[in-house]
Amino acid sequence: SRRIPLAADAAGLLQDGMIIATAPVFARGATWSTAHRIVLLDRGGAVLDDHLVPDACGAVAGVTVHPGLTQAVVEFAMGQDGTIAQGVQLRPSGQGLLRLDVRELLAGEDPVVGGFSPSGDAVLLLPHPNDPSTATVLAWPDLHPLGRYDCADDPSIEHGIGFTGGFLGEDHVI
Repeated sequence: SRRIPLAADAAGLLQDGMIIATAPVFARGATWSTAHRIVLLDRGGAVLDDHLVPDACGAVAGVTVHPGLTQAVVEFAMGQDGTIAQGVQLRPSGQGLLRLDVRELLAGEDPVVGGFSPSGDAVLLLPHPNDPSTATVLAWPDLHPLGRYDCADDPSIEHGIGFTGGFLGEDHVI
């Protein structure tokens, strides 16, 4: 076991023993987080890079690691306030150091992470219960849409799409 130098609320193991972790940020005396950090740590627990997600207030974090172990999707669930999903890749940055390259996935749509395809070429994003009508599959890592299903016009689906799901093989989602 390893100790890491932050109060992490989620983490995932990457290549070479590196860790991607999240940590809530609290204002002095606050009981509710005002933001979240995404942190890259080396195998010894030293911080290699740090990215602030200022809108992830009071969030519960989750990390879904890509099958190639150099990328991840980090989800910040904020209850009725929706979700923020961040795509994270490791990028070389001089002197052999790695840095976090972070970008938001489907900004404004409150995506819930369903996971990566077995090959890692796609990521499934499910709808938040606030608006449970559309599920999306994006190519990874370039994020262009591969498919979208909107159940709003299907009378057989009364309550929308649930926020649990994943890939059933390379070309099918459940």
